[in-house]
Amino acid sequence: MSVFRIGLDRGFLTSDGKLAWGDIGLGGLDGAAGVVSEYLRTNVPELTPAHIAVYQGFVLGGTAVTRASLANGADNLVVLCRAGVGYDRIDVPAITEANIALCTTPAASKHAVASASFAYIIALAKRMIDKDRLVREGRWDARSRGQFCGNEIYGQTLGIVGFGNTGSELARLVAPFAMRVLASDPYASAETARAAGVTLVPLDDLFREADFICIHAHLSGETRGMVGARQFGLMKPSAYFINCARGPIADEHALIEALRARRIAGAGLDVFEEEPLQDDNPLVEMDNVMLSPHTMAHTLELSIAMGEINTRQLLACARGENPESVVNRAVLDRPGFQAKLSRWKLANSSEGPG
Repeated sequence: MSVFRIGLDRGFLTSDGKLAWGDIGLGGLDGAAGVVSEYLRTNVPELTPAHIAVYQGFVLGGTAVTRASLANGADNLVVLCRAGVGYDRIDVPAITEANIALCTTPAASKHAVASASFAYIIALAKRMIDKDRLVREGRWDARSRGQFCGNEIYGQTLGIVGFGNTGSELARLVAPFAMRVLASDPYASAETARAAGVTLVPLDDLFREADFICIHAHLSGETRGMVGARQFGLMKPSAYFINCARGPIADEHALIEALRARRIAGAGLDVFEEEPLQDDNPLVEMDNVMLSPHTMAHTLELSIAMGEINTRQLLACARGENPESVVNRAVLDRPGFQAKLSRWKLANSSEGPG
């Protein structure tokens, strides 16, 4: 019987080979007929042609796939599954030309990413970190406590940059707080926005008017560096900047300067231009920024849901069927991709080999 081999990103494991997240929802691959999954032997920043030659599918965390990865062709590889929604480390045109589908997990990530931004909104508005520090330092005097009074979010203005899956979910989450919600997204439908109680505005207007600005755009050539010194200069001194999307969407140096000069109230950052964040990065020492290691959205429930979705997508391909959440939809119409699926459909039929 033909075997559909799946390579699992070793980045899901700790240095001693244990699952870092406890459960990544891939149990459905175990024992599936004609399917074998295994972790890559080493943790690599980028898949090599040797990896591509061995497997029919992958589940990837942060590992990159480039044209160099496909240098020897990809006749066997059918599908790449990302645990998450970002795919800025995947060369989408290259894999499409090689007849490989790219799948993500938007259904799992929608609430998790939106609620991560929402958590930052609440924590920053209520000055949670500052108040925690006051207790640890024994500062219970009225002056200290009054200095970090905080603000309500009720009736404030929220600006969402990128009004897609996670951005629209954030708008839904803040509805009970009667926030005025603005969004900037050249691809969003005004009708969809209005139905969600959201007003679409140009990017500069959003930065000028919002009390909280949350980034929910994909990283692309169009969005890289989209937020810079100009936009930070437009923000209210009382406004907060929150990024749970991708670090390079914002000019980190410009953000650091705005925080250092206290031209804005603060920031909540889950992502950075370079990860891991270096110890000497000025953000580490700033008292007006909250930081998290690109895991603000990560919960056990999210890990399981992403794995279960990717399990379904991989098993669909192993049966010779189209997977459900394909980023590069054009690949579905390519004869080369359909030929790959047909081989697996034949292999699984009673008339096929094995």
